[in-house]
Amino acid sequence: MRYWAHSQSPGAKVNEMGTYSSSTILNTLFLLLSASSLLSADAALRAPDLTIYIFRTTPPAPNATVVAIYPPGLRPPDATPYPVGIPIVSVGDNPIRLTASEKSQIVGRQRVFRVTGITQEDQYLAQSTGVLDLKLNGKNGTISFSGIQTRGLNIPPVEELGVTGGTGAYESASGRAKVTLISNSASKTTLKWEVYLCYPELCRVDSLLN
Repeated sequence: MRYWAHSQSPGAKVNEMGTYSSSTILNTLFLLLSASSLLSADAALRAPDLTIYIFRTTPPAPNATVVAIYPPGLRPPDATPYPVGIPIVSVGDNPIRLTASEKSQIVGRQRVFRVTGITQEDQYLAQSTGVLDLKLNGKNGTISFSGIQTRGLNIPPVEELGVTGGTGAYESASGRAKVTLISNSASKTTLKWEVYLCYPELCRVDSLLN
């Protein structure tokens, strides 16, 4: 079968009889099949790789999982709301569970370090840096994250954090974490984390498509 060329596009190889060469046709088919595979890979990247629930308990509740570190001479309740210009540091070691129930299985710990903002606009925001230490579905490893989170009772319905690295089963991971508020009170907060992971090879595919 011949494929007659009515016009020649730049770079197209045309043989002496005026037909597209078989190598050009094969290359075109290869590119189309590759694009289809890339789209399938991109669709897979959009589904969360992990869905977990983090339970955070703050003082004065018993068995608090978060400890705040205040500057000398500044203690609650004088430090609430957080004073402008004075950063407050908190350290958390929070249980990670499979579901939103406090009775569900613990599959790891969230270890996080937060520092509040020092301006009027961001006194309820904190720079968060931490690690998800996981033993989930037969996979052991850590996922590092970083980003801005809201503190106290002002937490919005959804926030996002960046995945900055990983070890063990999650070695060299990057990506993002979608954090959805499940419940929030003065001393207890439950958050749903949907973690979208990207590894070096898949990241290159994703960058070609976006």
